[in-house]
Amino acid sequence: MRNFVLATVIVFSLPIASAQQLTPNPSSTPAASSDVESLRQQVQALTETVKTLQQQVQDQQARIDRMNEENAPEQPEPSP
Repeated sequence: MRNFVLATVIVFSLPIASAQQLTPNPSSTPAASSDVESLRQQVQALTETVKTLQQQVQDQQARIDRMNEENAPEQPEPSP
């Protein structure tokens, strides 16, 4: 599950990193403004997705830990 989340975060991070490397063209300022706004919205959506996935992983890990504690065999008391 952690590998899945890590892969998802990496996949979502690649477009953001690629977008940050783009240099704006000064001759297309009006179009660039709408492009920038579109990218901001995409980044916001991806940020929310990542936060949701992180919370799901934390919740699942807590459930796994709780289930492991419940299903753990009881330790016999050492005899003197």
